[in-house]
Amino acid sequence: MEKSAPPFLSSIRKKAAGRSLALLLCAGILTAAATVRAEVDYTPVITGDAKKDVVKELKLNSYLFQFQKNKPLSHDGLARRAADDVTRLRDTMIGQGYYGADIRYKIEGAAEPYTVTLDIKTGPAFTLSSYDVMWLNRAGRKTAAPEGINTRRILRKIKGQAATPAVILEREREMLEALKRSGYPLPEVAERKVLVDHAAQSAAVTLSLKSGQKAVFGAADVTGYDAVREDFIRRRVGWQEGDVFNLDKVVDTRKKMLGTGLFSTVDIALEAKDGARRVPATIAVSERKPRTIGAGVSYSTSRSIEGKVFWEHRNLWGGAEKIRAEADAGLDRYGIGAAFTKPDFGGTIKRTLKANTGYRQEFLDAYDKTSYNAATSVSHAFSDALSVNAGGGLEFSQVKEKGQDERDFWLLSLPLGVNYDTTTDTLDPARGIRAAVNMTPYLTINQSQETFVIGDISASHYLPLNEEKIVFANRVKLGAIFGEGAAGVPADKRLYSGGGGSVRGYGYQLISPLDANDDPTGGRFQVEVGSEVRFRVTDTIGIVPFVEGGRVTEDFDVKGDERFLWAAGIGMRYYTAVGPLRADIAVPINGRDKDDAFQVYFSLGQAF
Repeated sequence: MEKSAPPFLSSIRKKAAGRSLALLLCAGILTAAATVRAEVDYTPVITGDAKKDVVKELKLNSYLFQFQKNKPLSHDGLARRAADDVTRLRDTMIGQGYYGADIRYKIEGAAEPYTVTLDIKTGPAFTLSSYDVMWLNRAGRKTAAPEGINTRRILRKIKGQAATPAVILEREREMLEALKRSGYPLPEVAERKVLVDHAAQSAAVTLSLKSGQKAVFGAADVTGYDAVREDFIRRRVGWQEGDVFNLDKVVDTRKKMLGTGLFSTVDIALEAKDGARRVPATIAVSERKPRTIGAGVSYSTSRSIEGKVFWEHRNLWGGAEKIRAEADAGLDRYGIGAAFTKPDFGGTIKRTLKANTGYRQEFLDAYDKTSYNAATSVSHAFSDALSVNAGGGLEFSQVKEKGQDERDFWLLSLPLGVNYDTTTDTLDPARGIRAAVNMTPYLTINQSQETFVIGDISASHYLPLNEEKIVFANRVKLGAIFGEGAAGVPADKRLYSGGGGSVRGYGYQLISPLDANDDPTGGRFQVEVGSEVRFRVTDTIGIVPFVEGGRVTEDFDVKGDERFLWAAGIGMRYYTAVGPLRADIAVPINGRDKDDAFQVYFSLGQAF
């Protein structure tokens, strides 16, 4: 007779069996999970004949390199990542002009970390054999080139250039921008064909463009202004209703409005519609607060620390009339002043009136001075780059040279100047030219009515390379005093060089003839030169080596006793939204016994 287990024992056995099965399942799951979570370590390598800059671009686009820390979960996953890279990097090579590049991968190693090699044979770099433009009307049929579009000029020297997407798209962009400057607000690319000839190692491009309807500017509506007068805003609108549409005028209008300092934002919305012959615009402005209080500080070895504070109101009566009060002080000088600026003088945006007055005390190696002055001038802009200015001034000064009695001077001046500036940044110019010619006749009206004229010519040039990561900057300045000998000119009006903004490496005003006590006496003829290379190491850090030199003489004798003094140095720049913070150290190359071993400078903005 077969015996059966008691009900409770049977229940225990079933529960025990259930627990065992559950434990086995859990162990299996954990084992499987451990297997799934196993990550495959690897080291990516690029071999072949690709140049360094191409290899750098390949690594930036390679998932094997960019996601190396995110390891694949299996050997098959690693192989898939490498295979995907082959496809991805072929596109990268085409982007560099290598349409026939051969890319292969292999995974080597008996254990982790595996070596994943991407072997790249670039092949020849393809060039453009032709770049043709086909013009289409709205219906898609061929038509003549739009009026005012010089296709040959835009596509000049295109044959033989690298057949990269960047070059192809850049010419396309230039074509579209030319259309937008010539009255066509809505051009479009209908088709772009790139025919690659592997045998000829070249590519032929055919670009089909629709210019769209030619249009003129419609009415311009201005919104958002309150304290600023509408007529002031409208004088800065670069077009009249009915003018042929030109997108450059829209960009220039926004730039001019922001340049007034009155607006925090300027948005210009163009209501261009397909087929419409007029393009209305809405100019929406947002006003800034008109008052500003600020302060600044600078330091140099020869002048120690200097500071200034200012207050300004930029919109007194709704037309950007500005008044600015300023005080500055250092160990060897202090002063206060006020300036008034009236743009649109005489009802034109091209003319500006300026007036200023001030009081100053100076205690320098060359002289001690107390002065009061008042001046006014008018500047007129003939273009964005070229302007002239003329004015008049009256100054009373008490000047005491070392070892001499104090002298009083009443000076009447008539400053005249011409300025040419194609740079786009006041504190950090990276391209363009600055040039200025200034001449100021002086008449002493409290003594024997002696007259003299101070003139100077200055120029600086900025050449950018490597997308402005390197900038070559050079400058030269010539100054001269005519009409009187050095002794007949007040000491504070004579010419001196040395210091920040002049020749770094020498003390302030110390490039000059010296008296028996080695104090500067100033001269009538001045020469300054300088060159520096601005390396942008990162977005915020820059390194600037520089060489500068200068000479000041009492007369125009090129072979005089005064040497041409040279200095060299290096600086660091920290780039901010306002401008670069500058720290320079410079040493004299052929200095005199009086000159310090080095000079240090801290300030805001490039040296020139």
